Amino acid sequence: MRARFVAPIAAGALAAVLIVATSGGSIDRMTFGDGSIHRYVASHLDASAPEVPAEVAEVGASLRYGRIGLPALLFLASGGSPRAMRVAQPLLMVLAAAAAAAAVARLFPGRSWSGLLAFLVPGFVVSLLGGYAEPVALAFALWGIERALGGRWIAAASLFAAAILTKETAGAFLIGSVAWAVGRKEGRRAAAPLLALVPVAGWYAVVRSRFGSFPPLDPYLTGPTALGTPLLGPYRSIVEAFSTPAMLAAALHLAAGLALIAIARRSVFAASGAVASLQLVTTSPWLWRFVGDGFRTSTFIHAGAALGVVALVRPGWALPAAVRTGSLSSPSAGTRGRDGRPPRPPARRSAPRASRRRSSGGSSPS
Repeated sequence: MRARFVAPIAAGALAAVLIVATSGGSIDRMTFGDGSIHRYVASHLDASAPEVPAEVAEVGASLRYGRIGLPALLFLASGGSPRAMRVAQPLLMVLAAAAAAAAVARLFPGRSWSGLLAFLVPGFVVSLLGGYAEPVALAFALWGIERALGGRWIAAASLFAAAILTKETAGAFLIGSVAWAVGRKEGRRAAAPLLALVPVAGWYAVVRSRFGSFPPLDPYLTGPTALGTPLLGPYRSIVEAFSTPAMLAAALHLAAGLALIAIARRSVFAASGAVASLQLVTTSPWLWRFVGDGFRTSTFIHAGAALGVVALVRPGWALPAAVRTGSLSSPSAGTRGRDGRPPRPPARRSAPRASRRRSSGGSSPS
């Protein structure tokens, strides 16, 4: 078995064990919360606004249909059968874990087991257990970064589009990746992944025509239990927390966000996580009422933090294009090849044979 398959297989197996263990082996307990909403959308892709049940409408029909990535995969994997979706959704979580691990293994080729670093992301693990969209979105986003670092811009744009259409917070990794490429002086090509926004905008326009608002502007997000007042929200999340665990979770995430901003220039992972941490500006006490939900919605912050810290401590494990070592003000920081490695010095050419003979006192041929 080739080494590159070890991490994905191990990650898929670990995800399956966790899902089965926490559900007690019951298929019906492998999907809950927002995971159940994704399944509803998958089985009612052509629903109109009046047909959406109250339990979906009150949490934002536009928002839920805007996150079409996982429902679309569910529909394809089950052939459109609601009964088959019960089994397909946990299986998709296992495949998402394997795909995310494969991407991390490519981004950290210095260790054969590096793909399992994905399980250092708490939100990723929590989301696997309920059939949520975050594992699928993270897998797409990590592969998007991997393709972008390799200069495969169209593939990167496609993967980032899929990530954002699965969970809009994945846009942070798109912005972080583009910012990193700009910092490496990739030129105009650095902006190519932003083409991901074209299909996203197209689908959002379709959702607006069906449900009345663009997904990121769904009225649900402005309700009292959703986003908080910018800057005031983080303060209230700590001083008006619902519980001590909620307060600690909010404080921990705010500290992580500040740390990511401090090391953002060290790796593409930290840069992406720093962008993701900006969502904390509008956090509210309600986000942390259920600590698991708070961790789940912060998956991209966790991913940037976990991979960013590993890249900071062990830069040799990561792709050279993904990290910046040495002084940030070093003039050589931007003079690297397409793969992120320093350019090779020109080969030294040996002197012609006649010249060597002259220098040694020999006569040249006539």
